[in-house]
Amino acid sequence: PENLYLTYQKTTDPVKLFFAFISENKNLFSTSVYQKIQKIQNYDLSDQAKLVELGSIVSNYFLTLDSDERTKLENDLENATKNYLEKNKRTIFTTQINKISLSDFSVAAIGEVPGQPLNQFALDEYQNNLRIATTVGRNFWSFPFSSSNLESVNDVYVLDKNLKITGQIQDLGVGERIYSVRFLSDLGYVVTFKET
Repeated sequence: PENLYLTYQKTTDPVKLFFAFISENKNLFSTSVYQKIQKIQNYDLSDQAKLVELGSIVSNYFLTLDSDERTKLENDLENATKNYLEKNKRTIFTTQINKISLSDFSVAAIGEVPGQPLNQFALDEYQNNLRIATTVGRNFWSFPFSSSNLESVNDVYVLDKNLKITGQIQDLGVGERIYSVRFLSDLGYVVTFKET
């Protein structure tokens, strides 16, 4: 009755994500390839142009490898990508929450949680705290070097009046996504399902 909550999805910039991945896994490429990739970061180009340049450098590197080396690099890149995305899945897609005070329509607080809520029923204000249920690990865009999808998980977060996380339950329904959420007084019901 006193606050309005607006949420929207935030995603990590794919170019920054790619450079961070390469920096963590520079041992997969030759020194000259890694140096070429690093130079692109400082170019005055659009993000799309940088992605094209990065793709070109990696493709050209693949052409210099024989069949066995190429297969090994493809497998190493696939594994490294899966590990990197798994480790960072709670920071790649997040939900920003803006708390608007209905008394004067000012922004009372701004917070952020990993994942995405299903709908408005996935949020609930109770005793001056906000509760939100999210699915983490779905909807990854096409990331270079990876054809596999990460298993989704579901989390519930409690945020205080300043939208700082004060409590959390993570990794509910591994491999599933939220189908329905209801919060009633001090209880929360989260229904998950897996499409087969």
